[in-house]
Amino acid sequence: MVAGTENRRGINIKKEKRMKKLFALIITVALLLICSPVFAAPFLVCDPQSNTDEYIIIFDGTEEIVAYNEQPEGYVILKDLVGIAEGSHHIEIKARNMWGESIAVPFDFTKVLPGKPINIELKK
Repeated sequence: MVAGTENRRGINIKKEKRMKKLFALIITVALLLICSPVFAAPFLVCDPQSNTDEYIIIFDGTEEIVAYNEQPEGYVILKDLVGIAEGSHHIEIKARNMWGESIAVPFDFTKVLPGKPINIELKK
């Protein structure tokens, strides 16, 4: 072994540096996974727009305020629709900033669950 390639504990300095880099990489990946937002699908989304601070969502008559939150994928999440009731739904969306709000844009959709499976059998 070349003199000076080991630290006080007898560990090879190059190996120790590699281990530190690997540890830093593992910590970085873990932090990215922990800090990433997790959402369920489906979502009500729209394209990003300038001069918007928040949105007013009126979902089946109930109003809620949603902050402008542009995603890296290029859209704005307005509402997570997981868990909504089956059937028809009416939504109105308005953009708002410190000067006022836009006109309401209506959006109607129907949540339909799939039918039950039929003709179930065993085949050889």
